[in-house]
Amino acid sequence: MSLSVTCYYDSSYKSYVKYWCKGSHWKSCNILKTSRDNSDNRYSMSDNLTDFSITVISKGMRPEDSDPYVCGIERPFIDYMHAVRVTVLQ
Repeated sequence: MSLSVTCYYDSSYKSYVKYWCKGSHWKSCNILKTSRDNSDNRYSMSDNLTDFSITVISKGMRPEDSDPYVCGIERPFIDYMHAVRVTVLQ
């Protein structure tokens, strides 16, 4: 099963690093992909600098992948984060 999630951000964050992580809190989430990481794994991310959005695609999602996830932007002090609840049905 595949997953596609698009998160939008303010244009002022255009040059910031974006990330996708599993977990609901920035201190404890497991970063799965960043906009600087172009390695090929289960997750891919594209940063659309025209409409100010990131799209994360994950292949091979399983029911055990169900969890809170976060689209985040690295900022000084506290990151900007948007939580997404992912539920994978069998």
